[in-house]
Amino acid sequence: MASLVDRLLHDTTPAQWSDLPSIAATYITAIVFWSLSYYAFNSYMHSSLQRDNKHFHALTPEKKADYLSRLPAGLHALFASTAAIIFLLFTCEDGKSMITSSKCLVEPSMMGRYWVLVSGGYFVYDFVIC
Repeated sequence: MASLVDRLLHDTTPAQWSDLPSIAATYITAIVFWSLSYYAFNSYMHSSLQRDNKHFHALTPEKKADYLSRLPAGLHALFASTAAIIFLLFTCEDGKSMITSSKCLVEPSMMGRYWVLVSGGYFVYDFVIC
């Protein structure tokens, strides 16, 4: 387990063409994850508020989409903020951080590249939903 975490945090090997299936799968999985979180919250809101909340059902479809998209937005903010702190402070070797070493900023770790894909998937989901 420690070697996997070390590889994810410190492996700065550039992506190769052979990595394209993994990159595409990560990106598509992120889009599906954010979309499913939206639809799960949507079905929960409709089933739990079916009889109780007349205000929710009176909203226009655009306002409902805006309201329901706030849960995935909050999840993404939580994940992205946590990942940003990890990458800023812990992904460089030799006790450096992205703040003190430009090498770490220019050569992101494998985990950093995956989180860019997850955030990109969130932005595509958000663009389609809203």
